[in-house]
Amino acid sequence: MTTGQPERGTARDRILLAARELFAERGYESVSITDIAAETGTAPSLVYYHFKDKHELFEMAVIDAATLLERSALEALEGTGTPTERILGFVEAYSGLLGSHPHVMRLLIRSMSDLQGHLPQQVLERTSAIVRRLAETVAQGVDAGEFRDVPSLQAAGALFALINTPITARAIGAPLVDEVGSTAEATGAFMAEVFLRGVAAC
Repeated sequence: MTTGQPERGTARDRILLAARELFAERGYESVSITDIAAETGTAPSLVYYHFKDKHELFEMAVIDAATLLERSALEALEGTGTPTERILGFVEAYSGLLGSHPHVMRLLIRSMSDLQGHLPQQVLERTSAIVRRLAETVAQGVDAGEFRDVPSLQAAGALFALINTPITARAIGAPLVDEVGSTAEATGAFMAEVFLRGVAAC
């Protein structure tokens, strides 16, 4: 089966979306194939037609969510504009996606604790791809004179942490996000401003 965002409107799409939301809300152990079938108004046999078992469905839901985030981030960072503009575009796209799909972050958090094996590593690999591309953009900003001479990978990691901390807090229901903004996009914009002021060339 292929990964990535499922085709809209298909039975597989509806099953995968329901699985994402239920796994994110309840965790792997507390969700059954019957629960997912009931959520989509289908029979369990249809779920098994598309997915071998619950473990495969969970893996596909997590990988699709991680891939969706990776694609959104890389598209913004590989677009046109200055390094500063591309970083702002990345933060807007990344924060906007997670703000409109809060179950995605909750599911990714669950994936790091609910299952052992290769799945957490696959999520980390996609995260690393985003940070590496951010580092390249920061390095381009240094070369262009937009940013002061900072270690690009460390700076990229700092930015990624800045935007993910309030998003993660929002996903788990913590009050941190209320201190800086009412939406994920507003919070992301605030964190981006903090970062860019810190790396701006004097």
